[in-house]
Amino acid sequence: DLASGQFEGVIVGKGPLEKGIEANDITVIGVDAVMVETHKVVRHLSELPRLLEKRRDPREGSREVLTDSGTRVGTLGTIYIDPETRRVSRYEVSGGAWRDITEGVLSLPPVEGTVDGKDSVIIPASALQHQVGVEGGLKAQLARLAEVARNQARHAGERIEETVSGRDERSPEADQQPESQPQTPKETDPPGEG
Repeated sequence: DLASGQFEGVIVGKGPLEKGIEANDITVIGVDAVMVETHKVVRHLSELPRLLEKRRDPREGSREVLTDSGTRVGTLGTIYIDPETRRVSRYEVSGGAWRDITEGVLSLPPVEGTVDGKDSVIIPASALQHQVGVEGGLKAQLARLAEVARNQARHAGERIEETVSGRDERSPEADQQPESQPQTPKETDPPGEG
């Protein structure tokens, strides 16, 4: 439940083989799988009304995520469960392939005021304001690279200014080097050196 952050359980299988496991019956929540003590906790959805109520036909596609001011944010993606607290820690919202690549996938924690409906999730617009500085995607990477380039250019400009104005902090000996005289290669020098 994205409104409360409550983890109700999981639905496994497809079609007539679809069954559910309540959150209380899960012993381990791992990155790739959940573990249960015994297969007996895997039951038909008809026996699990809370999970059946939340069930959505996968053929219907992903749920839309909208703000309470009517702005489409994207579609609901991966939901992450904290294995210690057994609560929803965050969920991802995809803006589509191109936006995900250029701007990154939006990751939101459950926030007060969220409506977790059967066909859509409605989040407070204020929840997005906290996500403005989200890192990810090409735009964020390009912005970081541009900032590094600006800093390097500023530093190089400062060094040039110091050098031109005579405030170069190099050792005085560096400025007193004698001019190099062209040398003719010696017979003992290897070819190309001189």
